[in-house]
Amino acid sequence: NNISLTGGGGDVSFIIGNSFESGTGRGTIKSEQPSEVQNFVQIMQHPIGVTTTAKHLGYTSDPEMDKQRFETGVDHAFAIEKTLFWGQRAQKNVGLFLGKFEQWWTGGVHDFISTNAVDAGGALTQSEFSSFLIQSTKYAKAPVVFASERLYEGLTQWAETKLELVRNETTLGMAVAKYMTPYGDIIKVMPHRELLIDALNKYGFCLDISELEYRFLAGLDTHVERDIQTPGDKQHIDEFRTWFGLKIGNEKRHGELFNITSISNA
Repeated sequence: NNISLTGGGGDVSFIIGNSFESGTGRGTIKSEQPSEVQNFVQIMQHPIGVTTTAKHLGYTSDPEMDKQRFETGVDHAFAIEKTLFWGQRAQKNVGLFLGKFEQWWTGGVHDFISTNAVDAGGALTQSEFSSFLIQSTKYAKAPVVFASERLYEGLTQWAETKLELVRNETTLGMAVAKYMTPYGDIIKVMPHRELLIDALNKYGFCLDISELEYRFLAGLDTHVERDIQTPGDKQHIDEFRTWFGLKIGNEKRHGELFNITSISNA
């Protein structure tokens, strides 16, 4: 059925449903138009090591190497996380000669989001943030807001905002707040450490977690390659290595808010 509504701007016609004659056959199957989205697998490496001399002089020991492995492992995981947010998709073809090989960079969510990329234009109001959420969650199934310090500050300042802070085993110990939209939808909000630093404090993301997928080559997820020093070198070297990428899904299910210079209570 088509319905026409008359208003100040003229007649507007749109489809509200369908109707079939009794005894007729099947209707038209709804079709989808899939779009191809390509991303690359990036190789990330973080080495650790000590010299043979230092090890045998007692300046370091296996417990110290274990400590270095732990700290470097954290740095390695954090670098992957930053790449999943801010990575820029790229490929460099240099040919397989003279020891030079192809190189790839995986694109992060910032590199893919375009439909719901909203410029706050300076001072962000609660009304503007609510509009951003409504736009970004229109097709989302499991939206989560990753907030910078400035954005999270706004959520706690706005008079009508009610944030319920949750920290338990289901959140892996992380502080997760719940925000209610004007339509009554409950959306999780995470103050994200990578979005807290000064250079990126103007950003916020609303991501549909059901559409994101961390991908890696079979057998090449994060692991430690041990004793990779060149034979004859007087040192002991291990290295964290990961072949990884990001599957973004439908970018219309995600949103990015940028250029938040301050918070307005207007």
